[in-house]
Amino acid sequence: MGKPVDPSYPLYPIACVFAATGLFLVLLVSFIRSRWNLGVSFLCFWLFLEDITFAVNSVVWADNGDIKHLVYCDLASHLQTICYVVKPAATLIMTRRLYLIVTFRDMDMRTTLRRSDVAIEWFLGLGLPLLIAGPLYYIVQTRRFTILEGFGPSGSSSHTVLAILLFYQWSISLPLISIIFYFPKVVCIFYRQNRDISNFFLRSNSASSHSRASYTRLFALASIDMLVTFPVGIVNVALIIVRNLHSQRSLPFYDGWGATHADFAPLSSPYSDVLAKGRSGLAQFYFSNWVTPVLSFVIFALFGCTPNAREAYMVVIRWFGDLLRIRPLIRRRRQRLKHQAAVQDRARARRGRTSSSAREITLDSELQWTHELSFAGLELTAPAGRSADTKQKHKQEPTRKSEDSGLDAIKVYTDSGDSSAALDLPKSDPDSKAEV
Repeated sequence: MGKPVDPSYPLYPIACVFAATGLFLVLLVSFIRSRWNLGVSFLCFWLFLEDITFAVNSVVWADNGDIKHLVYCDLASHLQTICYVVKPAATLIMTRRLYLIVTFRDMDMRTTLRRSDVAIEWFLGLGLPLLIAGPLYYIVQTRRFTILEGFGPSGSSSHTVLAILLFYQWSISLPLISIIFYFPKVVCIFYRQNRDISNFFLRSNSASSHSRASYTRLFALASIDMLVTFPVGIVNVALIIVRNLHSQRSLPFYDGWGATHADFAPLSSPYSDVLAKGRSGLAQFYFSNWVTPVLSFVIFALFGCTPNAREAYMVVIRWFGDLLRIRPLIRRRRQRLKHQAAVQDRARARRGRTSSSAREITLDSELQWTHELSFAGLELTAPAGRSADTKQKHKQEPTRKSEDSGLDAIKVYTDSGDSSAALDLPKSDPDSKAEV
């Protein structure tokens, strides 16, 4: 592999891989929770595919502009066309959904209206992008695809009025619909209900379990997407118009079917063509390339770091642990350790050495006798070398009652010395008082 032509390599492919991972996690959370917001889901799905293709393109064509992998190039170039339309279309879906919520229509409209809303959202997120990237794009498509050195395949269309109307204008018209019809109403309601916004969301959509934070994140994503895609669309259309007006061919309405598809073979473009556009053209080129990964990071920050998302991640981790038989091994090891600890506790209990549950009471400091109470039983200790046989000394060793503890205490009068285990009370009559 030669020297990459992009000076920022490998930053761009790494960023695209991380961005695609974040979008995959967001889609995974929606799948686990069975909660789908069509605008966010469509945007995540198409941007995920575009991030993957951008990462592959910047690696495969990092140091060359060779025409290869023709089928993949066809798919990647049309995918970029789809995503060019999906970004403003997803913004329209999200702002329209928020508009339906804040105007109390989401719960009050009839079933047929709700089905029509879902159909409109599916058309904007899936039907319209496929329609534009398919037959409409082919009308103004001048090349099968173009290989840009260092960045891989991209689409190629004519610079005509018909191309602007069929393809380029969607990044302007769809955000304008959101700004004119839906966005002001949503902002106004949000501002008016700021003091009681939690109760407002509860009233406006009582059947939904979305919280105030969910709607705030949705509103933030729609705003950011609009602020990114709308200026880019205006700049692209303005540059096409200005460049063609200053050229000899001016800006024709359409070159004709034959002239447009006369040379339909793939084209390789060197990186020097990007540098020849100057600083403004270079900035526009890199800005348009970084829009997708940056927008992906924004989506993950808004929807992939929530408490519900973290709970979904733990569900996936446990599932993989069971699949790889990691969790059963850990569970069996814990059970084995618990069993060993229980056996050791029982052994210590039988020996009367469970100091954690023992209660020691000194009966007489002068006679050096102790009375130990424990879960293992009752045990007396006597000086070393002496026997505490109850049958021989039960007449000589009286039993007295302790005034401090309120329990029966045992007093054994003997000489001082080292003590050793001497007596275990019988367990046949646990309710009777111990007599020695």
